[in-house]
Amino acid sequence: MPPERTSPSGPDSPRSPIPSWISVAAAVLILFAAYTAFQVWRSGREVADLARRVQREQARRRALEAQRQRYEDALRIIADPVTRKIELRPASSALPVVAAYWNPQLGLALAGSGLPPPAAGNTLELWIQSGEGNLVGAAIFQPGARGQILVVVPPAGAAGSALRIPKRFSISEEPTGGSAFPTSTLTWTARLP
Repeated sequence: MPPERTSPSGPDSPRSPIPSWISVAAAVLILFAAYTAFQVWRSGREVADLARRVQREQARRRALEAQRQRYEDALRIIADPVTRKIELRPASSALPVVAAYWNPQLGLALAGSGLPPPAAGNTLELWIQSGEGNLVGAAIFQPGARGQILVVVPPAGAAGSALRIPKRFSISEEPTGGSAFPTSTLTWTARLP
């Protein structure tokens, strides 16, 4: 029977080049680094999601502020004693009347409900014809979900001179972005005396 081999256990015995506790510590450090990297990645995603939510809320707040300002401007025009109410009559009896509130100093407020949406790729455009006969595209707009509109045209800007002494208000359906002059039939019109 061959002699049993015993492992030498003296000062000259070969040892593992890496002690076992260092291997365990290295494994723990690798796991900790992987966990930390995952947490950093996850935190980065959460921060990016939060930044997107903040941007959406800021855009919503700006939209609400613009809407509030438009309502205030419209009420200021409508409530002024100098303001004249003018009805824009539709070309078809199936369409609703659109109300225009004109004030030479404050501008024009256009209000209505029940307007049908324009065809795909189109928008509605308000035209103002000045006393001199110039036709100016004053506003581009889309009816809301229930066909409601509230458009405010300030007395400054391109329509300002036409708003001082207007001769006619009209609305037509135009390609998105508007036109330099009406390209379709005027759907609503009102002449001023």
